[in-house]
Order: sequence, then structure tokens, then C-alpha cells
Amino acid sequence: ANEKIKRLEDESKLKDLLSREGLADIERLSKETMGGLTRLNITSDDYHRRHKNVAKNLFGFEDRTKGGKLSSWDITKQFIKDMWDVNHVEPTISTILCTFVWII
Repeated sequence: ANEKIKRLEDESKLKDLLSREGLADIERLSKETMGGLTRLNITSDDYHRRHKNVAKNLFGFEDRTKGGKLSSWDITKQFIKDMWDVNHVEPTISTILCTFVWII
């Protein structure tokens, strides 16, 4: 029962934020200021530009070639492409919310 109440409270807060702030402001807030990892920032090129070691620490990929210029995030995206043929698309709050709503 407590989990259901918490989920309903979270949904209510989200709906309130969406009506007051709009999707673009929530997306900016999440990518730029929120702490921790979310689906929105962990898959964001912008986030990885600001936090250069996150992909290396989480996924273990790095450019070990002499003078290598690839970021660990670029290598991670290429690995995902090679393994599962999935191209990276910069996430938006809309894509995350649509996925979230679909799962529920």
C-alpha cells in the first residue's frame, strides 16, 4: 500500500511539474543540475561531455591507442551499435516519459 501511495505522489508531482514548467525545462534541469544517474542523463551526449569519466567508470571502455582521441562514451556507443545494431539518439524527456508510461 505504501509503494502505491508513493508512486501516486510521484506521478502527481510529475504532472504538476509538466503543467508548470514544460518538458524543455524539466529536460534541462535533469541533464544539467540533477544529481545521480537517470535514463535521461546516462544516455546523453551533453552529460558525457561534462562528465568525461562516467562511461569509462560504468562500462569500462576507453581509447587505449597512443594519442587516442575517442571518448569512453564514443567507444561505448560504438560497442552498442556493433553488438545490437542500435544507433544512439540523444534522449529527450518525451522519449523517457513515453517509455515510462508504456512500461506501467
